[in-house]
Amino acid sequence: MICNGSTKHRGAAHYVSRAVRGTAMQMACAARAGELDLNEAASRVIRELTRDHRVVQIHLEPLAPDERGSWRSASRKRRTR
Repeated sequence: MICNGSTKHRGAAHYVSRAVRGTAMQMACAARAGELDLNEAASRVIRELTRDHRVVQIHLEPLAPDERGSWRSASRKRRTR
């Protein structure tokens, strides 16, 4: 599911998160630093899910140039197999 943070998507994301509870299915969402602060609807979803203890936030830092190169190389090797 791709959500743009609109009220409609917020409701859908919250519904799906409740519907998959207790199953092997999981949801993943991503946002750039500061994006949630600018989007009230998306912020509300995260607050609601956090309150329900159903969010794991993983903060990632940008890859360093040498890390990007090794990631690209590994990615190419996987595609050629």
